[in-house]
Amino acid sequence: MATLADKYIRRGIKLLRAAEGDSLDAARLFDKVNQKIVRSIQTTNFNTLTKSGLRRLQKLIDEELTKYYKTDLPEELRISAAAAIQSEVDWNVKTLTGEQAAKVLEPKNKVIVKRAASKTYQGKRISTWVNREFNHNSKKVNQILTNGFVKSIPKPEIEAEIAKLTNRSRRDVRTITRSSFMHNAAEAKETVFNINPDIVEGAVWISVLDNRTTPLLCGVRDEKLYDNERNPVGHAFPWGAGPGRLHWNCRSMSVPKLIGIPLSGTRASVDAGEDYVSGDNKTRTGRVRKLSKRATEKGTYKVKEVTTRTRYEGWLKAQSKTNIDFVSDILGKENARNFRDGKISLSQLGLQSPVARPLNRNSL
Repeated sequence: MATLADKYIRRGIKLLRAAEGDSLDAARLFDKVNQKIVRSIQTTNFNTLTKSGLRRLQKLIDEELTKYYKTDLPEELRISAAAAIQSEVDWNVKTLTGEQAAKVLEPKNKVIVKRAASKTYQGKRISTWVNREFNHNSKKVNQILTNGFVKSIPKPEIEAEIAKLTNRSRRDVRTITRSSFMHNAAEAKETVFNINPDIVEGAVWISVLDNRTTPLLCGVRDEKLYDNERNPVGHAFPWGAGPGRLHWNCRSMSVPKLIGIPLSGTRASVDAGEDYVSGDNKTRTGRVRKLSKRATEKGTYKVKEVTTRTRYEGWLKAQSKTNIDFVSDILGKENARNFRDGKISLSQLGLQSPVARPLNRNSL
């Protein structure tokens, strides 16, 4: 029978997949805008282009970007946020009700939507990140076109610069959408936990056991307990923004610590395969290599099932004994060797790292 931890870990994976789906939807909308931008440039004769013609082209492109970043993307994010909140509230209330005889209080979705929208994500509201992306792209497109006009740059080179910009912008749109979904889902779950202190006495941080997890941010927090005010219990790592929000594309999740019920269950780990060698964590293009059927068939990765007693640090220590290259790609060669040999712990590395500890504004 599935334990509470099992249910929440499976739920966390499902949420990550839903966030990925929403990010693809937002990217498809962006692709339509990009196609219009590309067509407008392709049909422009830069050899006979005048200053007024340049301004008309820039205005046309800016109108397309404005529509996407000011109307289409915000609406996509609004629908995504509402769905994430509604689904997460319903699931958490139903799941906790199944675990407890006591009545589980249900928060109002409108309150969560408003609170999530007002909170910052990596220092800014989601809406601010969207506006910033628009301002950057609009300015950059105008610069590329103006530079091409003034310097008589060949059209293929202009098109290449635009393609480079839009490819990066597409990735940013996916990151913002994915992060927005997880931000709202986390806010919904935290709200359910917070209004039910008679049932929930804290939260346990759960990080993903693979080489994509940030070791000194999420890795060091894996299975760490926090009370209902999110103060650390028995350790020194602050909650910060919390699982799913600690950094961009954060995949960590939280599991409620119910009063009188110990945490137990199983989860998957992605270990070094028999043929893993240094650098296999990246593709030939420099992108992070994700778990895939091809990666497992080639012996790069292998998937195992471990209990929730296996923490990220213990898992990483075991990897260091069998494949030091795998851990070197995560921690760096010197830290990996010292970690393997017991000269330093992951927690010590985390506490030494400035990214793992927040800075008080009074220290500025």
